Amino acid sequence: MDPTADRDLRTSRLELRPLALVDTEPLHALWTAPGVRQYLWDNEVIPFDRTREVVAESTCLFETAGYGLWAARLHSAADLVAFGGYWFFHEPPRLELLFGVAEPHFLKPLANDGKLSPHLPEGTPFGLVGTSSLYKRESFPN
Repeated sequence: MDPTADRDLRTSRLELRPLALVDTEPLHALWTAPGVRQYLWDNEVIPFDRTREVVAESTCLFETAGYGLWAARLHSAADLVAFGGYWFFHEPPRLELLFGVAEPHFLKPLANDGKLSPHLPEGTPFGLVGTSSLYKRESFPN
């Protein structure tokens, strides 16, 4: 039995499940695409083995801690269109939110009427860019 099977999620547009070995090749393609790697890997084309190590570590994190990285696919397609989840960064390690979206699949932003936050005036798209620390940050969208 797959220990991550009960962690599959569905939204109105996406199916999300913890990264698995079968995601290694499409994840590597996403991570080495120019529009993703410039933010995620400082424009370095990482070796395939590095992707395999991350997938293995994420699988272990889900099994032991209940979090890791998710694969996201549109309901209408089998292609990996995004990934996201919690990952350890820095020394000493601390959890941060990490995500990326495949370039041809940038999703339309949600409408923003400006009523939810003074830091997101009307018309500013909702969403995150890059990684977001779980610690207090003093930065806001421009």
